[in-house]
Amino acid sequence: MPKFEDIFEEIGRRLDGEIAHLRNLVNNEVSPAARVKAASVLRRASSALERPA
Repeated sequence: MPKFEDIFEEIGRRLDGEIAHLRNLVNNEVSPAARVKAASVLRRASSALERPA
């Protein structure tokens, strides 16, 4: 039967792997999509501000 410490270490390793995966996902997929969306919103706002001026 595995010791509590061994189980705890395994849980920690798995958590570390999942956190690294999540960090990679955010950096490589969510952030670029957010930047593209923000740029689009800023372009529309800029265009809307040009009309009254």
